[in-house]
Amino acid sequence: MAMVRGRTTVELIRESALGDEQAISELVQETAPDFLAFVAKRSQCDPEYIVNEVLANVLRRLPELDIPSETEFRAYVYRSLRNRLADEARRSTFVTVPIDTMADSTAPTVEFEGDVIRRISLSGLLERLTPAQRAVISSRFLHGLSLEETAVRVGKPVRSVKALQSRGLRSLRL
Repeated sequence: MAMVRGRTTVELIRESALGDEQAISELVQETAPDFLAFVAKRSQCDPEYIVNEVLANVLRRLPELDIPSETEFRAYVYRSLRNRLADEARRSTFVTVPIDTMADSTAPTVEFEGDVIRRISLSGLLERLTPAQRAVISSRFLHGLSLEETAVRVGKPVRSVKALQSRGLRSLRL
């Protein structure tokens, strides 16, 4: 059990729940370095921003939580940090395109297509497909080719391209 200026961490948690600003400050000074290291190892995000945000939320809710020990306090904060990092990771997998830029152009830019391909590949979606399905899906949806153009590109008849596309899309839905 850690001691900070003559008070245990459990006492700091209890006093922080009662709104003691000095206890809150001491509790954050004692625990934040471990939380910062945890976030820094797991994310490209700014660790201080994430830890400050999560600690502020935890400390705001502390009066309504039943946290009797330092271990439970740390576990709760680590769980909150892990959830926040998961949210951040989910947000970063989405491609956002401002509406005003889409109105100016009907065709996606090479940068946008490259970004989409990287994001889909990273998420592993295309890895579920056979090489032939992957070639058809990427030609049709990422490069915007017609069935006929795709057939020429992959060297298969149009009916085979249709079948590969259908099976590939079905695999992606599962």
